Amino acid sequence: MSPATLIMCPPRLVQQWEDEFVKFLGDAVEIWRSSWKAPPQQTKASAGPGLKVLILEAYKKSGTGRFMGCVPFGITAADFKGRFDVVLTCSDLQLRDVYRDDLYSLAKTGGLTPVVCQALRKRFRLEDHDRLMGSCKFPVLQAFWWHR
Repeated sequence: MSPATLIMCPPRLVQQWEDEFVKFLGDAVEIWRSSWKAPPQQTKASAGPGLKVLILEAYKKSGTGRFMGCVPFGITAADFKGRFDVVLTCSDLQLRDVYRDDLYSLAKTGGLTPVVCQALRKRFRLEDHDRLMGSCKFPVLQAFWWHR
């Protein structure tokens, strides 16, 4: 479980949140971004110890038609263990059909944390696919903010 604060906002407000962090904290904020299958990269350094913000970018990858979600990112649960203070992402990520379909294949192959995989495998035995996928929570929450 991560001690970081998760902020999910509409897509149009992600940039505003980032701007507000920089406006009010100035050199006391580090901005990191994670994009398609790449580990977090620092895009703004802080002058000293300060707030570390990770932005999980949500955009349609050209040529693939796939929307980014937490699992295809090049990040793991270990990246969140005390590394970031705030994780900022777009609320639309949890609404994408492709994203939910990817969750199914990741649960089958073990691409999520063991606790999450076990819980999802139990759900995937249900015959009603709509009910199953409707009960799946946003994987960012399941992978990094999982409560037993």
